[in-house]
Amino acid sequence: MKTEKIVFSMLFLFLAIMIILPIANYSASSQESIADVPENSGLSADYIIYGNKTKFYAVNKLQQVELENENFSELINNVFSSAKEGAIITISSGEYRISTTLKVLKPLHIYAYGATFQINASSTPIAIQIGDKEHPIFSPHSFKGAKILNVGEKGEGIGVLLYNSHFGILEDLEVWFFNFAVYSKGSWDYSIRNCILRVNRVGIKLDQDDEGMNRSNHFKISGGYIGCEIGIHITANCQNVIIETVNICDSSQQGAGIWIEQAEHTIIRECYFENNPNTDIKIGGEASQTTATHIEECFFYVKKTAIKIDKSYYTKVEGCMAINDSGDDSALFIDMTEKAIKLTYAHNYVQNLKNNLFFGSDGMNVKVEG
Repeated sequence: MKTEKIVFSMLFLFLAIMIILPIANYSASSQESIADVPENSGLSADYIIYGNKTKFYAVNKLQQVELENENFSELINNVFSSAKEGAIITISSGEYRISTTLKVLKPLHIYAYGATFQINASSTPIAIQIGDKEHPIFSPHSFKGAKILNVGEKGEGIGVLLYNSHFGILEDLEVWFFNFAVYSKGSWDYSIRNCILRVNRVGIKLDQDDEGMNRSNHFKISGGYIGCEIGIHITANCQNVIIETVNICDSSQQGAGIWIEQAEHTIIRECYFENNPNTDIKIGGEASQTTATHIEECFFYVKKTAIKIDKSYYTKVEGCMAINDSGDDSALFIDMTEKAIKLTYAHNYVQNLKNNLFFGSDGMNVKVEG
């Protein structure tokens, strides 16, 4: 009996040591930081990022501090580099200073609700980059919830650069004071949802990559609010872009709510346009042609021109409502140039606005229905 008690005591002591030993591998400061992890940080995440005034921490699934650094950009880039593909990374609420570009070069899911990233775009021209020439991304990934502020010279740099990244989601972001809030170079199959893009020169630009090999095709932009000098700019013959239920307002005197400079098959539906002093939607350019643009069930408060159609082939405007919001009798719903080929005009309600339509020499260039 005495022997059994000794064995039992030794076993109990061994188990106690095994429980305490993993904790002993971390410093006292790390132990304090683990205790400070916010309760709502998302315990299902592979990494939780948080910090205080002096240091930032990356906590893994075992609630162990895996990385710590006084520089947030260095810490988060190390996490992005070491995380496995498909990992979930939660960045806790707070303000974070970006000193070097945050680079996501593999498919990750990043949740940053309540986090504000501050960057001086004059010295660090790109806040966040997803994919690059050597590291294209071909698996589902996402970036959600962050507020990104350029605290340097307004109108410089890029908030989020998408470079040859595919099957991704940007959602619930706020991006302020950049040259480009979101700039896609050769990315495709992307969804941009419910983002607020304010006081940037361009809200979203869809373009080809630097080598001219890939275009930004198959984008869906939905929800949210875009108030920039040019809200959305599509060029480089990007294909199959859908823009729906977006509030597009407050563009500049020389800008446009949406400028489809060169594209194939663009659908704009159920969007709201207000306080765009020049043009709500501009289609085509002097040297570049746009093909197959459908504008459906949109609402316009028109200051000058709702829809400007320049060098383009086949435009359909259907089921829209447009109201003169300027009091100027010269305000237009549709303004076509002689470079615009084939317009279908169907079932639109227009109040106190004129149309300048180019019917062509045979009168067949415009088809009016309803």
